[in-house]
Amino acid sequence: LLEDAVTRLAASDTDELMALIGSDDEPVSLEAMRRAGDLKSPAAVPHLARALGSSSETTRAAAIGALAEIASPGAMQLLERSIEDEDRDIRLAALKACTERQHRPTIGRLERALKDRLLRDGSSVEKSAFFDAYATLGADYAIPLLEKILLPKGLLERKEDPIMRASAAMALGKFGSERALHILRKAAD
Repeated sequence: LLEDAVTRLAASDTDELMALIGSDDEPVSLEAMRRAGDLKSPAAVPHLARALGSSSETTRAAAIGALAEIASPGAMQLLERSIEDEDRDIRLAALKACTERQHRPTIGRLERALKDRLLRDGSSVEKSAFFDAYATLGADYAIPLLEKILLPKGLLERKEDPIMRASAAMALGKFGSERALHILRKAAD
């Protein structure tokens, strides 16, 4: 009953709710972000963008959660940018939201992450999540890069670390297409 009343109040005074997102009192700010997400309020997106700049991982995580619930074009752009956050948990939460919402513009950032040092130094869980998202969002477009990671062509071409190669193979396995299976067979030989 109390929860319903608070939700009705938040919905009726969105200006106050938006102001509370920027509160210096972290528990108040976190609850305001949660409420904004529950209401799927696009008006909260600029306020949540500021919260993403916080040094607090808890605040950034709450902003990611609210943006994922809102899922407006502006919210999705912020989530896409957040897959480059310095914190692994924030990157993974943003990546999950972009993948679940099938936000295809994320492909470019995923491709850069797969090619750059950011992901090369990541954990196996993070690498696997990025490859899975890339395969999910990229569809057949993703196959050439996955092939390049799994099967370096030239003698002088640098071979990827085993976790990167295994993640690329698992991503290729999701396709089930003849082309993907052919690449996997070549890697097995």
